[in-house]
Amino acid sequence: MVMTSSDIKLEMSERRLGGAGVDFRIVELSEFGDETVWPGLASTLPHIVHAKIDAGMTIPAAAHSSWYSTYVLAGSGTVDGHTLKAGDVIISPPWAEAGEFVSGPDGYEEFTLFNDGPGVYPHLTSAPADSETLQRLFGIFEPDVIAFTSTIEAPTGEREFYLDNDKNRFNTPFYSSKLWESGPMGWIDSDKIGPAHPDIVASSNPFLSQTVIPGGEDMPKWPDHRHEGWTFLYILDGYYQESTMRLDAGQMWITAPSHVFDARLRPGPDGVSEIAVFGDGPSVTPIILSDSSPDTATFAQSLQL
Repeated sequence: MVMTSSDIKLEMSERRLGGAGVDFRIVELSEFGDETVWPGLASTLPHIVHAKIDAGMTIPAAAHSSWYSTYVLAGSGTVDGHTLKAGDVIISPPWAEAGEFVSGPDGYEEFTLFNDGPGVYPHLTSAPADSETLQRLFGIFEPDVIAFTSTIEAPTGEREFYLDNDKNRFNTPFYSSKLWESGPMGWIDSDKIGPAHPDIVASSNPFLSQTVIPGGEDMPKWPDHRHEGWTFLYILDGYYQESTMRLDAGQMWITAPSHVFDARLRPGPDGVSEIAVFGDGPSVTPIILSDSSPDTATFAQSLQL
């Protein structure tokens, strides 16, 4: 598979920002994903932020103006009376305060999905939103952005913590996953709601999924398919391989609605663990483009299509 204009492969080590003790990369879910530095305050598109925080760092309490969903990648930290570890998820409504955060002895690493560009910017609630504080924690802001981040509105709800995500997963012969709306539905109980459920299809919010795809030659093959909107993949463990492309752990992949996921793209022998982001509800359910193999029928049935 040759990289085309319908997909963008990104290296996590590039185009990073941050101040002392905090290092991060911001990606917009669009064709401009690789160009993003700080998001525009008018952007309505989802943004993904990959952050690393040094051990023993204290981040002051803050709120954000949009819904956002956090997936803990590595390390540990404490916030709001919870100790976070790898695999934990937090869903936060607009303006809900995230209390003071303290990173653990091995540091802390996370992915956060913000529903729009303005949502990326922190509005500090327990420390002065002055230029010194913001630059130390989040890099250099323009003066109008510093003023922007000093405004706080009433919270629209409470933060939800999902801390045991090895349970209650959606299991098929093709993958095992857990799905969250970055919105009021939060965790999607797959025993009650399949990927094509009307509540998901009707949602304009982005969705976050943690998915494990088994490896091995005997595993069923995914059919050629695409998604209705923009999608984002981050490889946690393992790799995908095709004759002209390999996607390894730590790499990101943004794909456009026109991008076709070729059946020849296969996980390595030990499988793949990944984070997937879908731009909205209609984009969650794959659109099958080939229907000739026996695996295709099984794939459609397993997704309740």
